[in-house]
Amino acid sequence: MFWKNIFRPEKPGPRSDTISPNILDPPITGLFEEILNAGTRLRVRVTGRSMAPFLGGGETVTLKQVPLTSLRRGDLIFFKNSHAIPLLHRIVHKRSASDGTITFLTKGDALLSLDEPVRGRNVLGKVCRIEKKHSKGELKTINMESNRWRLINNIIAIIGFAKSGLFRLWRIKKRSPAVEGVPFKTNRPNGVL
Repeated sequence: MFWKNIFRPEKPGPRSDTISPNILDPPITGLFEEILNAGTRLRVRVTGRSMAPFLGGGETVTLKQVPLTSLRRGDLIFFKNSHAIPLLHRIVHKRSASDGTITFLTKGDALLSLDEPVRGRNVLGKVCRIEKKHSKGELKTINMESNRWRLINNIIAIIGFAKSGLFRLWRIKKRSPAVEGVPFKTNRPNGVL
């Protein structure tokens, strides 16, 4: 999920400053990282659709840095992938190695496949609050750290992980050359692979 960033004070009210640079610029990602590392919460507006229908774009999320050990399946995290592109996706699985390193499997809710594994050092922050506007213009705030939303997010993560597993199986089956006695057809002469 890509971002159009809006850096605002934590208190709701009229904005005094709006910053609209390209979030993909390394200096901007670095600035976000510095703000979060300083222990300050960061509010940004979501513009992508990879988390639809949960986040459809236009929501404002509040990010904060948390210890990696506190992150759980279902949490929405802000991280840099191996190409240093910032993303916001859901944790669907957490792996802890014997040496203490933590790796996360993440996925956008609207996507079928998993992201590449995310190393703990690439996690910049966690979504702790979401502000959504309803069709009537009312502002709804979701506390992502409440027990209710932890449960809902965990269920969404389990379903998403299962969907990605089924998608992987479907792709493997689609690529398999023969299925019990059924000849494999190719576009190449003599069935050469």
